[in-house]
Amino acid sequence: MSKVSTIIQYIGDELGQGITITSTSRPSTAEIIRRINRTTKTFAKILAQYQSDLSREEGTITTTANEPEYSDLKDDMLTPDDTAYYIDGDSKVPIYKKNYQEILYLPTDSAAPYYFYVTKDNYIGFYPTPDDTYIIKVPYWHIGKEVSSENDDMPFKGMLDDIYVEAIVRRLLNRDEFNVDFESKWLQFVTMNILSTLNLRRENLTQLGKNDYL
Repeated sequence: MSKVSTIIQYIGDELGQGITITSTSRPSTAEIIRRINRTTKTFAKILAQYQSDLSREEGTITTTANEPEYSDLKDDMLTPDDTAYYIDGDSKVPIYKKNYQEILYLPTDSAAPYYFYVTKDNYIGFYPTPDDTYIIKVPYWHIGKEVSSENDDMPFKGMLDDIYVEAIVRRLLNRDEFNVDFESKWLQFVTMNILSTLNLRRENLTQLGKNDYL
């Protein structure tokens, strides 16, 4: 897995003209880190859309009786998978995602939950309201982990490093930040290259028999 410092160096190389990116250069190290984080959020949305394991994680929520909603994942979760679960003895008990508006019309009840939902504040809620302690696993796609230092690891296991470099260089060389045509082409470039990486990953994981999530 590569470090942020390596990506900063590659970006400087691609910009040419003998640029070495430092804390005082233009662009500076701090600006490149900000651009990495901004790009990460775009990448995370694409990965979630195509349900890639590169941004998929599994959170744990421990319920308490008579408490329907929990903030445990609100700062990390972009969108949950369709099914959460808890373990009851030797069985995995599924909890299915339901639209929040539909939950509002269901009668008040307290029992082992069989639905979960996401509120406007990105809380996870359960229906019926849990009547006891349940340790619930919620698979979800991450909003995108930010980096803050040159020594940090790059997001997404380093699998998208080349796309980061090209995407950021293209933005740095674009002189018109309000150019809608540029934004459309930039997003198309990013999406197609991420999908190409996911397809290669699919082929490799299929050969290994690990193609549940790509």
